Parts: sequence; C-alpha cells; structure tokens
Amino acid sequence: MAPTRVTIAFCSGRRQVVSVVDMLVGRLRALGYVESHCLRLLVVWDSTLESAPPPHRELRLSGVGAFEEVRCIQLASGVSLACAAGATGSIEPLIKRPGYSAQRNVAILDALRAGSDALLFLDDDEYFSAPWRDEGGTLHWRPVDPLGPHLDGLSRGAAVTNGTTLGEPSPIPRGITRHVAPALLRRLGAALASGSEFLTSSAFLAGRMRLAPGPGDNLPRPIRAVRGVHRLSGGNLALDLHVTRAGQMPPFYAPPAARGEDALFGARLGHLSVLRVPAYVFHDPFCRFTEIARTGICPAQLTPTPLTRVTVERFGRALLGWIRYAPLLLRLRAPDEAWYRVGISLMREAVGEAAPALAGGLNWEGFSAAPSVLARYSRRSEHDLQELISTEQAWRSWLGERLSNSAQRAA
Repeated sequence: MAPTRVTIAFCSGRRQVVSVVDMLVGRLRALGYVESHCLRLLVVWDSTLESAPPPHRELRLSGVGAFEEVRCIQLASGVSLACAAGATGSIEPLIKRPGYSAQRNVAILDALRAGSDALLFLDDDEYFSAPWRDEGGTLHWRPVDPLGPHLDGLSRGAAVTNGTTLGEPSPIPRGITRHVAPALLRRLGAALASGSEFLTSSAFLAGRMRLAPGPGDNLPRPIRAVRGVHRLSGGNLALDLHVTRAGQMPPFYAPPAARGEDALFGARLGHLSVLRVPAYVFHDPFCRFTEIARTGICPAQLTPTPLTRVTVERFGRALLGWIRYAPLLLRLRAPDEAWYRVGISLMREAVGEAAPALAGGLNWEGFSAAPSVLARYSRRSEHDLQELISTEQAWRSWLGERLSNSAQRAA
C-alpha cells in the first residue's frame, strides 16, 4: 500500500508556531512517520495577530528532511488559489472573511491541490507532551503521538477525528467568583449554554487543569452529538479528504468578526462518522508554558491560571467571541422561531445583568460591550443562517464540479 499523504496545517499568526513545529518534527522523527508517510507542512499565516511577516525561512529550516513540502501562505494567496481553480463569489465568505474559518478552508483547498489523503489541523498553543499523576500525586510528563491515532481513526472509517485537549481547555482563569457573584456567573453560563458547544452553568465558576487519563481510558470512541453538536476542538483535528472530495464534508463557517467555526462545523456532521482518538495535546491558552515547546522543559507543578490584567483581557475577548456566535448556533438548533426567541431572551437578560458586574469586578471595560454585541449578532442571525446554508451548498457544488473536471482532464 502506498504511503499515506498527509498535510499538517497550522492556522497561525504567532512566531511561536516555529518552536511548536520544531517539537512536532522531533515527535514525527522519533515515531518513524518521516520515513513511512509522505508529509507536508502548511502554515496559513495571519499577519494581523502580531503584525509579523510569515516566518518562511525558520519553518523551512525546521521542516527540512521531515516534510516533502513546507508552505507558509497568507490568506490572500489562498484566495488566489481558489479563484484560479474557478471559485465563484458565492463562496466568498468562506475564503475571504478574516478569521480562522477562512484560514481552515484555505488549508483544505491547499491539501486537496496537493493530493493529500488526510488533513491534520494543529494549533500553535498546543504541545505534544501529556501531564499525568502517579498514585502518590507526583506530576509526570510523557511524549505523545500527534499523528498515528488520527490515521488509525480515519482507517476505521471515521470522516473526522479529534484528539483530547489537556491543560486548560478554555481561557477561563481561576478566581472570578471572588469578584463577581457565583449565582450571576451560573445564570450567565446557563443562558449561553444553548448557544455554545461547551459552556454550562458551572463553566465560569473555576478554572481547571485537565491531566492525561490512566490506563483505563476507553479511546477511540464515537463522539456523540450533544444538543445537536459534535464537540470538537480546532486543533488536534483530522479530516478524511476523500470524504471532502465526495462533497460530503461541510466547510468551516463563522459570522463576521466571530469565532464558533468549531461549533458550527460540529453541528453539521450528523451524517458522518466522528471519532475521539487517543491523540493528546497540552493546551496553553495563556502562553504560560511556552518553554515546553521551546526547550522541552516541562513544569514540575500545574495550577489553573490566576486573575491578572492580561488573563482578564484574554478571557474578556474570548467571552465576546463566544457571544458573537451564540445567536447563530442557537438558531441552528432551534426547532422553531418561538424556541429561538425564548433562548435569546434568556441570553439578553443574563448578559445584560452580568456585563456591568464583570466590567466592575474584573476591572476591564470591554465586558460592557457584551449586551450590544449580543443584540447586533442576534439581529443578523437569520441572515447568517441563510448564508451558512447557501455557502455550504455552493462549496460542495463547486468542489464536486472542480474535482470532476480534474478527473476528466487526468483521463
């Protein structure tokens, strides 16, 4: 059997991606994947994050001898690639809109262009080392396999595989309840839950640190939809590109200036097999442990992130991002308009009450924008839903026509 062709993609705009790629190459070499598979590295670069140019040279030096091709492209280059392949204006929101959804769609197009069998998304704040505790409570670290579990899951018939995120799953620092009433935070989490794939009534009550499971771990296993959504992370996520070529895989989508591409992707996979696999990454959303990737030095202790000005602002920006996609996900789930109106009314009440308490208690005025952000995205949610549906139809139709034409030319 021919070696599997895999594109490994990072959607990044931070130069720390270079040290994460270095760490990745070390694991791929140690596990023998460089010799046994045809691997490509793709970085879709967003220069607005750090106002930095793409690190072409550093990435090529990191990947020399490990990847048959190393590409670092900006979104505009990906758009040109799509236009040259005959993309029409009907899919423009999927490839031109700033944000991760367009970057991921461009990565899909690039991997298809290269003839890859699979596409593995990794993130620049996730490291390939897993923390665990022994029976005495001592913290240990073990290196992990970033690729094999995904390929095994895809070989079992999964269209999408997702690994497990260790460390801090989301950027919610510890100690919020010392400054904002816990009952208010519970109401906020409960109200936003219907427009989120992961928020619950307890989500804002305490930061947490997730460690690797013990030998009784039962992965791989199917990821079941909860409230209509397969809960996925954006990195440590693999796609079977043969399913994409068959027109069965939805593209990534998010409303303008919003996140939620993972949740909205996971809400449209009901017809496909989705598998949780034992590929572990350590998530570092506050960039507290960058030494793990840079030098290989792992901390002796792990504690959830405390409240500081930097972590509060990081949390605040994330919360506004979650609010921006909540109305669309709520509408996507809603069986009728009445159901949607009840859900959005509960959100407005909770967000309106929580915003001033968060702004005053955590001393970041950005929280005050939450009610107006929710109102704006609620008003446009019906338009966003129609755009999501129409662009997905156009994407599948275009890919089917493009790949059909390519096959005819090859014959």
